[in-house]
Amino acid sequence: LVFARKRSALTALQAVIREGRATKHYLALLHGRLEQARITVDQPLRKSILQGGERMVRVDPSGKPSVSHLIRLESFADATFCEVAIETGRTHQIRVHAAHVGHAVAGDEKYGERAFNQAMRKHGLKRLFLHAARFEFEIGERRYAFSAPLPPELRKVLDSLD
Repeated sequence: LVFARKRSALTALQAVIREGRATKHYLALLHGRLEQARITVDQPLRKSILQGGERMVRVDPSGKPSVSHLIRLESFADATFCEVAIETGRTHQIRVHAAHVGHAVAGDEKYGERAFNQAMRKHGLKRLFLHAARFEFEIGERRYAFSAPLPPELRKVLDSLD
């Protein structure tokens, strides 16, 4: 969610986002251990509707280009705390890309792993462990950066995994 006081600032920001010149970084707890320090997932995503009317996103060669970078921050027995940097901003991009490479986001009821989610609930997780941590962009000669710390309820989950 982004606010602007002036219409001109809003339209400039919209252009930056549309042109892919803004960077978005998230924090996520993923299932399993990421052996590599960094994984780049470059897989196209396509929206689809299931028979029951549920909307899903899936990796599909005919989908829109989508790139996510999973960067290991801390490893636990059966989970990895990561920073996720996205080059594109597709619906459910991080969730689908993470699940696609076998490391679903903790608490993800749609694309995640049921047994892992149950185990994470025992550590106090009550929601999707995905947090918008940083948003950066440039307009003219000025650089803007906004950050939000990890919420206390997610920090408690991490602390319980140590």
